[in-house]
Amino acid sequence: MGHIWVRAMIRNSFTDRSIPDKALVNTGAIDTVIPRRIAEELQPPITGRSTVPTTKGPVEPDEYTGVIGITSRRRAAPMLVSKDVGFPLIGVAILKQLSLEVNPATGRLRGSVAFLHLRRIRVMRLGAHLR
Repeated sequence: MGHIWVRAMIRNSFTDRSIPDKALVNTGAIDTVIPRRIAEELQPPITGRSTVPTTKGPVEPDEYTGVIGITSRRRAAPMLVSKDVGFPLIGVAILKQLSLEVNPATGRLRGSVAFLHLRRIRVMRLGAHLR
């Protein structure tokens, strides 16, 4: 299928400062990672650190919550900051939140349908099943 590149908007939700950038959709990753240069320009408040396994071994990148926009869809999402990447890597967690998926036939993003499975739950009074 190859690489899937998209135009993404990364925004600091506290200052409304944003940066458009070309991003790589990484269907093998859950989290979204942004380069340190973007974090330095946006100056987001760091919300924590996470231990993340990588091919170079475990690392502890800074984490913050910002807004990611792809096409006309936007959502707040946690992002990891890395000095080892030169462009944003979009993980599948944010794709799911944006109701986007990779179309394997075209190698492009497409809208996905979110299914909500509801089941009727029968509520019984306590002890009713003993009668």
